[in-house]
Amino acid sequence: MRSRPRRSPTSRSPRGGRSRVSFTAPLASGAVTLADLSVYPYVDLLPAKVVAATMPIPAIDSATLTTLVSGTVCAIAVYIPSGVTVHSISFLSGTTALATGTHQVFGLYDNNLNLLATTTDDTSTAWAAQSIKTLTLTPSDFTTTYDGLYYVAILVAATTVPSLTGEQPPTVTPLLASPYYAALYNTGQTALPATLAFSATRTSKPYAHLSSP
Repeated sequence: MRSRPRRSPTSRSPRGGRSRVSFTAPLASGAVTLADLSVYPYVDLLPAKVVAATMPIPAIDSATLTTLVSGTVCAIAVYIPSGVTVHSISFLSGTTALATGTHQVFGLYDNNLNLLATTTDDTSTAWAAQSIKTLTLTPSDFTTTYDGLYYVAILVAATTVPSLTGEQPPTVTPLLASPYYAALYNTGQTALPATLAFSATRTSKPYAHLSSP
């Protein structure tokens, strides 16, 4: 009996004649990789060099605004694979722009809420409504050491803090348990603290992304 040649996983189609996407098939200017699929349940086109984001771009709702509190840290859960080099952090403002700022700093925390990396402080630099602000890690890039949960944080001190664009928090009770995927933490801060105190103040989830060099 003749043996049938084996097809490669990327060329085979499921029953019914429908084709499937290859893990190595080109998509736009990049490629769909297993790392991409580990971050999102479906393929999502992200800006160049973005290595992780708090939500897929189609989930962003311009009508959903996170209200920051001056001097209070807001931290958002994000999945990042191990071995990823982070060079900068970006947040998307909402309909309210910054006014008379004194501190603007972003950072990355581990799953125990310990500070891993922080950006430069953008102090009083303008941040317009509905625009992305990107700050670079200092003094150097940070490379993740495990697969899993991290927290990306933002601290703004200003007369008027910007609102942030994102998505609504879940309302299903099992999803409201800690660790919260977005919450307000330490108050009265002028710099990101070494450790965040546990918070019971949930908030809507702002969009943020982390980029490689």
